[in-house]
Amino acid sequence: MSILINPFMFAAAGGGGPGIALVAHTGAGSGNGNDVTTSGIDTTGGGSLIVEAWAKLLAGSGSNGDNQGNTYSNVASFVGNSPGAQMAYKKGGTVGSGHTFNFSGGSGGYPAICGAAFSGAKTTGGADDHNEHTQASGTTIQAGSVTPLVDGSVVIIFVGTSGTAVANSIDSGFTLLDSIAGDNTYKFGGHMFYKILGSGTAGVAVNPTITLSASCEATAVAAVFPPA
Repeated sequence: MSILINPFMFAAAGGGGPGIALVAHTGAGSGNGNDVTTSGIDTTGGGSLIVEAWAKLLAGSGSNGDNQGNTYSNVASFVGNSPGAQMAYKKGGTVGSGHTFNFSGGSGGYPAICGAAFSGAKTTGGADDHNEHTQASGTTIQAGSVTPLVDGSVVIIFVGTSGTAVANSIDSGFTLLDSIAGDNTYKFGGHMFYKILGSGTAGVAVNPTITLSASCEATAVAAVFPPA
């Protein structure tokens, strides 16, 4: 006789810590078409999970980083073209006042970048799930479903937009952190959202819809990270 075991039966509860909380966030777009650095924020206490995500032209060069010396791991490969987008994270990172995020050393990428720091996240392992989607046009976009393995996880979504379109709204109880409008000259648009999930959410797929202010080429990436 075979027995089927639900993989979420024994992983529904979080790690028993204080829970994930947002500490600080920021975002900025390029002023020269090549690189960008955000304003400084105080990320003290948010070293358990630092996430940055950026939009840029596929053919553009450059690399992401920050002024705290953190080395980031990509959630997935770069996806999309004009713009494409990518998300990266650092667990157990260095934080402090004046923390900036950057995409630098490049040429012709027209980047926009957002960064956020959280406390109470698990400091080992990667994202529990991720998804990505790119489209040539449309006034709404979804990154695709991501599924938390435990309660209390945080879902982070980033959308890169072309032209001057911005992400007007998102459903399913998500909160907009930062929204940078593109300008058709030096930068694409970049928009970051998040939601900290409650009890009973382990194993339940999440796939909110983001509404854009105009039809445009856009790329969305999503990832879910567990609590400590």
